[in-house]
Amino acid sequence: PKNKLFILCSPHNPVGRVWTEEELKKLVILSNENNVTIVSDEIHSDLVLFKNKFTSLGTLNLKNLIVCTSISKTFNLAALKASNIIIPDKILRGKFKEEMFKVGLKPVPNIFGAIATESCYTDDGEKWLENLKKYLENNYEYLKKYLEENIPSIKCTPLEGTYLAWLDLKGLNLTEEELVNKIEKEAKIVIDGGHIFGEEGKGFIRLNFACHRDVLKEALERLKKVF
Repeated sequence: PKNKLFILCSPHNPVGRVWTEEELKKLVILSNENNVTIVSDEIHSDLVLFKNKFTSLGTLNLKNLIVCTSISKTFNLAALKASNIIIPDKILRGKFKEEMFKVGLKPVPNIFGAIATESCYTDDGEKWLENLKKYLENNYEYLKKYLEENIPSIKCTPLEGTYLAWLDLKGLNLTEEELVNKIEKEAKIVIDGGHIFGEEGKGFIRLNFACHRDVLKEALERLKKVF
């Protein structure tokens, strides 16, 4: 009863889950019934893979909503510091802007970020994105097959979106410290250990496969050598 805010990661990071429209509709009903505001982080929404369908909470009948998007993940432009915070409700939007000003932040992007955002969404961005998604799908399939054939103790969990693979290393029977030591110091691969996502993430790692195939191949060969 004390909950006032629900933070949703859609698609989910780190597990790469794309929530279905039916799941989101149930969430909207719960939110409306309990007067809970949902902040929907949809920064990976352009990167939905394998014919999965993304549904933005902004398209559903939600009373209290904040949607966050950005070109930073899709087009690798995080350095431009450009993001969009969409708040349909005028009163809630006013409160948000007021708090922004209180902490010395103006809700206005820099000129480079604004132009880049417009360009990505209106010029040849879509064509480029479709090619990128094909490349990511192929990289994920390569990653999955490589692990199955060479390091079967490492399981590649099913992926529906994002460019981040959620790998289950519990089959190696190593402690969190041993895993990090082997991967970072021996294989010399910097990863995000699953423990940073909470207790349930222990024994997992998050691997970014949004890179050239040769880079991914080398990383996997290093893992094979160590394990």
